[in-house]
Amino acid sequence: MTAGSSARRVAVGLVLALSALAPASHAQPPASAADEAFKNGRELVKAGKWAEACDEFEKSQALDPQHGTLFNIAQCSEKVGNLATAAAAYRELAAHDANAARKAASADALKALAPRVPKLVVSVATPPPGLTISVEGKGKATAYKPNTPTEIDLGEYTVIANARGYTEQIAKVKIAGERKTTVVDVVLRAGASNADIVRKDVPEPPSRGAKQRRLGLILVGVGGAAAINGIVFGLVAESQWTEARGVCDGTGCGTQSQLDRANRLGDRAHTKATVSTVSLISAGVLAAAGAVVWYTAPGGVTIAPSATESSAGVTLSGEF
Repeated sequence: MTAGSSARRVAVGLVLALSALAPASHAQPPASAADEAFKNGRELVKAGKWAEACDEFEKSQALDPQHGTLFNIAQCSEKVGNLATAAAAYRELAAHDANAARKAASADALKALAPRVPKLVVSVATPPPGLTISVEGKGKATAYKPNTPTEIDLGEYTVIANARGYTEQIAKVKIAGERKTTVVDVVLRAGASNADIVRKDVPEPPSRGAKQRRLGLILVGVGGAAAINGIVFGLVAESQWTEARGVCDGTGCGTQSQLDRANRLGDRAHTKATVSTVSLISAGVLAAAGAVVWYTAPGGVTIAPSATESSAGVTLSGEF
């Protein structure tokens, strides 16, 4: 194991430990928004507006994934002709739903639906190494394997095939009926490809030494952030200690309410003081780890003295 890899593992562990000190994030959308979208979907189902219902169920599922919501997505997708989407949802539910009744219903629905689902085959006579096939339509792109029947929803699609050493091939296809397998023939022709062009624009990856030094700088930066965090929490803790002592004027608390308030402020101050201490310790460890990672990088930095008639100093040289 190299010094760089050891430092990385230590650094990652420290960063994870430090991140655990941060207050809980509220990035996750509230469940109420998902519930509201789900209720909207159910109302639209009652009105027979299946496409709009699907939109609401998918919105709810994005906010708060639930097997019950997925079951509704499967049902409305089947109603609007998105049979592949419905089959995929039923398949997921039949395999993983903890609700036994819904799991069985999904398995039965999948068994009845599967023969109806249309399929697409992108036919390539001799697929070259590195061939990529993308089928684009309905606002998304799906990777396809050549010569493999793949379930697809009804609609219009664009098939794009790319391989290094061959020109890009584009074909349009319309999936118009159930129980059918549509075949699109792709004939690759030798020539400059998008992959070749992109490859020419890709810069050479930085050396391992440069990557390790960059990691060192990141660790030092995270250490600096931890130090700031520690200072801020320390100042807040000091302020709350002062406030707690002031509640009872330093002579004892006259009422239970004052005592309770002083205790709450003291507890908060103690918590913030602990966070401050841990943050400052972590800051020192991270900064030290960053320095180790930096100076142990292969092909490292050279420090040499430099002097002129009017000044003296050091010259820092190397790969950054």
